[in-house]
Amino acid sequence: MLDADVILWLPAPGVPATALDAIATRELLLSAVDRRSEIAADGILFTALFNTSPLSAEYLVERLVPELAAALDGDPETVPASTAALYGVAERTPTPDERAAMDAWEIALGSDATLEEKRPHIEGFDELEPTVVASIAAGRELGGVTISAVRASIIGDTAFVTFDADIGGGSTPGLQGELRLVDGTWVATRDQVCTYVAFIGVTCPAGES
Repeated sequence: MLDADVILWLPAPGVPATALDAIATRELLLSAVDRRSEIAADGILFTALFNTSPLSAEYLVERLVPELAAALDGDPETVPASTAALYGVAERTPTPDERAAMDAWEIALGSDATLEEKRPHIEGFDELEPTVVASIAAGRELGGVTISAVRASIIGDTAFVTFDADIGGGSTPGLQGELRLVDGTWVATRDQVCTYVAFIGVTCPAGES
């Protein structure tokens, strides 16, 4: 029995916290499981832990401290957001700013939104419009691209979004996205847009990625 106050798991990128339930010895060896005192790091938190900088330290305070507080408060009904699904507990409700960032990311990258809906949420939209049009068509040919934002963490004018992507019925969970707040609107950068449309075979013109 490993008698720890809290367990911090570091899953591989894209592996959801619910996969921890498949570890046969987890409940036998870890007393923290009984207290629901487990935290599962997503890709952004993992990177912040192992690439220390002033920005990552600020992010760790923003993300990790609330998780530790929930894990160590002695109440098994208070579950860290990262492992809420593991215990069948709903995550906390996003703040209005977090929800706005999540909605903006879904609009920017999903294939169901119209060009006019996407326009305010994509940096340099006028130059990227042919790329966006091609990505919508490619997504629909593949059976549709559905982006489902799971959570968002906001530091200053930057929002880090964790999301699941469903492309033609095949789901990839736990992906990461980043938006910037520009004149009150959450905007996905060109680099982010070009990175993710490449997954469905669309390449940004030279100078746009």
